[in-house]
Amino acid sequence: PLRTLKLGGMWGIQDWPPWMNAVTDDAALLPQVPSPEDVYVIVAGGPGKHSAVVPNCTFSRAVSRPITGVDA
Repeated sequence: PLRTLKLGGMWGIQDWPPWMNAVTDDAALLPQVPSPEDVYVIVAGGPGKHSAVVPNCTFSRAVSRPITGVDA
């Protein structure tokens, strides 16, 4: 709920989408991402000590670019 978000130090920063700052109902449930299509799950590596989880900020966008011209 919105009331829980307000407890953190990040509430009201300029990076929030404008519609989030317009919500006034403390019981309102706010989405973590604009749409389900904005959720990406990427799995790399294998089990063991080299596994990692890299969480993303919720209101940023994923960017990927091909790497070309590199000898393997």
